[in-house]
Amino acid sequence: MVDTLGPTIGGFTLPQLPSAKMYPAMSDSWNLSKTMRETSMVFAEFGIPMNTRTAMCVFLLSCSAMVISGCTRNPANKESGPSAKDPPGMQFLKERQSTDPCFERLRQLALARWQNGTLDPEPILLFVQLSRPVGYESVRIGLLIFDEDKDVLGFGVRERYVDANGLRSERLEEYPLFIHEIWQDVLKARSIPVQVRDKGQQKDSQAWEAYVRGQGIDKDRAMKSESYYIDTLPPIWISAPDPNRVDVYVYLYDREDHKSEAVRVLNRLARH
Repeated sequence: MVDTLGPTIGGFTLPQLPSAKMYPAMSDSWNLSKTMRETSMVFAEFGIPMNTRTAMCVFLLSCSAMVISGCTRNPANKESGPSAKDPPGMQFLKERQSTDPCFERLRQLALARWQNGTLDPEPILLFVQLSRPVGYESVRIGLLIFDEDKDVLGFGVRERYVDANGLRSERLEEYPLFIHEIWQDVLKARSIPVQVRDKGQQKDSQAWEAYVRGQGIDKDRAMKSESYYIDTLPPIWISAPDPNRVDVYVYLYDREDHKSEAVRVLNRLARH
């Protein structure tokens, strides 16, 4: 498959993603089961009981099924208030209030954008954490993403350090890990393996530029196999948040370089 060229971000040109019609639901069985696993892992951190998490996963799978079958909602003709056309994931956001003020504010922002009658291009990162989920050897970053035009490209990691002498420094790295994906859902939970930065490790820019170009990657296979997709990713480095040493924030950015608000990463590593 030959890619056409898309926009230029970060000094190199992005390949243009093919239409979803070229890939029948991106191998539906993998895509839907992956959505269920990732949704369960991410929502578990909200303290949602297992039966409720399972029901929510079924809701999101139903949402994916509606998109696959063509029952999509026209964002340019959105209606205010509850609608039978709302994806079940949006129904979850309407019902899921939280005592976390950051999540609650972002939840309300996502709902306001969904109901405002326009297609808002800026993504919203509702929640982000580091954890080592049961059944996985790797540390994972869990994200809950809202994006009406479904063109999220990757995320940025901003780390702010304070050393023993009180000197402050900052590191910023962007990872275009979703460049070869076709997003089908407005609300999406993702769980991605990462490397914990403990000795000043840095992003391998050359490896990521090669990844963006699709160098050595079978894109058809990456859309059909979760394990292959994970294996194609160059290392993603992120520090474990430490209140005495480093604050870590993550933001989303899309193919048009719209950025979300940066959200503080929750450190759940000690809980697993």
